[in-house]
Amino acid sequence: MSGAAPNLDYIINAHNYQKIQDSLSEASDMAMLIVDFQGIPVTAHSRCSEYCALVRSNPELNDLCRKCDARGGLEAARLSKPYVYRCHMGVLDLAVPIVLGGVYAGAILAGQVALPEGEDDSLERIVEPSREPLDRAFVSLLAERRALLPVMSREKVEVIANMLFQIHNYMIEEALLKIELNDRLAASSASMASAPDGDSLAPAKGPYNSFIIQPALDHLAARFHERTTLDEMASLCNVSSSYFSKLFNRITGETFANYVNGLRIRKAREYLDTSDLPITTIALELGFDDISYFDKVFKRIAGVTPSAYKAASAK
Repeated sequence: MSGAAPNLDYIINAHNYQKIQDSLSEASDMAMLIVDFQGIPVTAHSRCSEYCALVRSNPELNDLCRKCDARGGLEAARLSKPYVYRCHMGVLDLAVPIVLGGVYAGAILAGQVALPEGEDDSLERIVEPSREPLDRAFVSLLAERRALLPVMSREKVEVIANMLFQIHNYMIEEALLKIELNDRLAASSASMASAPDGDSLAPAKGPYNSFIIQPALDHLAARFHERTTLDEMASLCNVSSSYFSKLFNRITGETFANYVNGLRIRKAREYLDTSDLPITTIALELGFDDISYFDKVFKRIAGVTPSAYKAASAK
């Protein structure tokens, strides 16, 4: 993943989001917060347990907590799905990735729960525990507060993780659409005000528009001849198909299918201008299995059939 990570606070409006997070935390009986790609909190901790608050009061242990937050989010981003794990203290946690345009922006972290006694303990401990000795009184207090952690089965934790994944994907996509709309309206107003004789100029693209779908644009530019679906490109950009379709149309001015066909026909015209390849070969080379469909698409875009275009180029 490459590129600069977007500002999560700007996207989700952390101040307004805090109430939603608090409610989700209360309903799930889990501690919860959002961190950026470095593991730095974007929201305040909801329902942070007394146990974890005590752990974080120790500077060295708090550093390990931060490492767990960062690594948990990165692992979730690598997997492109929620990741359930144990922290350096052995407590059950989960991370839900926030990935925008192929760039890991941060994660929703939740957990601070214990597994029922006797349940399989095969989850990865993402950061090794501290080897530095702790004060006996501190260790005793930790044991007392750990006994107060909510007990939850791994199955329930995974259900909550998937719920958070779906909810937050939807919320962030909606937030991005609103940001994009506001930016387009602002750019359009500014263009109309500055254009001579009241002529309006095309509105500028919002800051996250091309950023989000850039992986798809790059893929199509290099591999437009391959059979590629809208769903596959949406998955590549880590957004839903409906959001990808809306955003793709707004940025390119074309539907996904028309955009791909446009790339293919431009290449077909190049072949016809510079080579002696048969039209059938060109069509197959560019991913058109149906030659009659290739003729139809070519005529719609170029204005003439491939054979007529080739004849005109030969003159």
